[in-house]
Amino acid sequence: MADARVDGRKAMELRPMQCDLALLDKPDGSASFSFGDSSVMAAVYGPRDVPLSREKHDRSTVEVAWHSAPDNEQGAALQSHLTEFVVNALASIHDFPRSAIRVVIQELNNDGGMLACAINATCLALMDAGISLTAMFAAASCAVVDGQLILDPTLIEQNKANAVVVTGACKQASKVNAAEFVALHSSGPCAPKQMVTVLEAVESATAAVAAFLRTAKSK
Repeated sequence: MADARVDGRKAMELRPMQCDLALLDKPDGSASFSFGDSSVMAAVYGPRDVPLSREKHDRSTVEVAWHSAPDNEQGAALQSHLTEFVVNALASIHDFPRSAIRVVIQELNNDGGMLACAINATCLALMDAGISLTAMFAAASCAVVDGQLILDPTLIEQNKANAVVVTGACKQASKVNAAEFVALHSSGPCAPKQMVTVLEAVESATAAVAAFLRTAKSK
């Protein structure tokens, strides 16, 4: 693959990011997030009452529903599970025992990197709902195509990739240097040495995304 990609980006360049908060009236919080032509809407409902059978005495019960194209139901289930894992890890769910926090993800347009888009939209929607986070978290993806690493792959690049790695990372305010990876999903084979390089690239990318999210939050 040449240094310049089909959309003109360099290998280690993210697509332009866009986001909006408080777009919907009925949810307690909502946000959209886009990497280029890939766009996701996240809506947060809660904390709200939860049926006794699903109640947890020391924390909120987190549910994530992912709405996507009918032919992507298996992928949606996995992405929903991973998003739920991130919310459980970083939202202050112990502040809301015996309640439910429901996150609804709606794919608006899929041009690759949907899981990273969804995690970023969810972060913003949680903050819009007034649910504090233990740390700012952000997500980005990296693909290996013909031995070359490319950040934030499009759908065409994803489909050509030997491996795609998506990470969700957070930066604790008390820690000056590296971010901590909260979630990592890899599809396709990736050698250990190559994975180290992938994670280094994605750590830099998530830092850029987190800075963008902080700016959006402060507006």
